[in-house]
Amino acid sequence: LDTFYFSLDIFYFFLDTFYFSLDIVYFFLDTCSVLHFVLSSFPPGVYPRLNATGSSP
Repeated sequence: LDTFYFSLDIFYFFLDTFYFSLDIVYFFLDTCSVLHFVLSSFPPGVYPRLNATGSSP
């Protein structure tokens, strides 16, 4: 029975890790979509200038 519970613990640990990585992926997707929305809300002339200043050191 101990071995059973031990394997159950491992199973739940893997499940937790899986859901945690899913959370990270969804958070990353949300951030990208928000960033895209913010950048697309700028007037067309502002976006390239912003991009140029961002890429320059």
